[in-house]
Amino acid sequence: GYGTLASNGWSVIKTIDNTLVPTTFDMCFGNIKPSTIQDTDQLPRMCFNIDISGSMGQGMNGGGGWKASPGQLSCYEGAVALSLFFRRTSDANMKFKAFASRADTLNFTKTTTFTEGVKMCLKLSQFMTGTDCAQGILDALKNKEVYDCFIVITDNETWAGNISVPDALKKYRDLVNPKARVAVIAMAANKFS
Repeated sequence: GYGTLASNGWSVIKTIDNTLVPTTFDMCFGNIKPSTIQDTDQLPRMCFNIDISGSMGQGMNGGGGWKASPGQLSCYEGAVALSLFFRRTSDANMKFKAFASRADTLNFTKTTTFTEGVKMCLKLSQFMTGTDCAQGILDALKNKEVYDCFIVITDNETWAGNISVPDALKKYRDLVNPKARVAVIAMAANKFS
């Protein structure tokens, strides 16, 4: 390992690293209560949309540049961790999609590891460019998938397509679910957020 602000370094003991990282990640989920739809006991139908465009490789602190500093989580790694957090802590009906210029399904389960989730996103990212945050909603509309909430996880860029997220949501509400909502989570805080 190494420090990002100094020249100190140390040897990583692989057996500890391979045990500690997955274990501590899994331990984070014990105190979470699942979300329900307001004023009901009904679990929401949720569609998580993870931006896998090139800019998601930047660090989560929004420090600029197109690649995270050593030891820093990238925006897409943070998005994967957040998505797996929701997947593991709720029995809600959830679907996960990756998007850039189009949307594609991510097969996240309650047993998907962080490393597996990152690899799924990286594999898909080689085939996509752009940042069209409406793609998950448009894909759900095209496939007549019913959701109560769309969660879009992006670095801070939201629109590079033919239709904006609010316009896609309006169309989805008109044709599928009039009560559907969208939450956009920005993983990088900089002047575009």
